[in-house]
Amino acid sequence: MGGWGGEVQESATINEKSILLFQAASDEIVRFMWGDVGLMQFWISAEALAERDWSKVQVTVEGH
Repeated sequence: MGGWGGEVQESATINEKSILLFQAASDEIVRFMWGDVGLMQFWISAEALAERDWSKVQVTVEGH
């Protein structure tokens, strides 16, 4: 929990002004995959978070 999000393509760069709420990464050992060994990330702007407007959460899924 906490820490920096990963980046497979460019969603972290595109969302650099947003806050990463949650990230789920692929794990080949347990055969848990997002796309083709990627990441699923949930982002929100600081303004929407302050207003607790969860309808503004955006999801990105990236793969190799």
